[in-house]
Amino acid sequence: LAVHVRLTTGDANNAAYCKIYATLDSTADDTDDLYWVDISSDVFGAAQLSVTGADSTEGIYFIDTPTTVLKYCIKIVGEVIDGGAAAAADQDYEIFIKKSS
Repeated sequence: LAVHVRLTTGDANNAAYCKIYATLDSTADDTDDLYWVDISSDVFGAAQLSVTGADSTEGIYFIDTPTTVLKYCIKIVGEVIDGGAAAAADQDYEIFIKKSS
């Protein structure tokens, strides 16, 4: 599995972070962190991918060992530090996932 992450915050008052979770629980809901296990450190090599201010980060991360998880969940959180609506429009997040065949 390859995960391509691109986070962009185009305003000095913006911040964003991305985490990845996995579960074996079929009842795990992707709108709640309950029943999900944070595997960000294993996949990203850090507790989370983050960007602050008028900046961006991009990378491709691999899960190259056989895994037996039921499903994955990627969580992206964008923050507008000063509360300005215009600043939120400057944020851009993209995630691309490819499963090897």
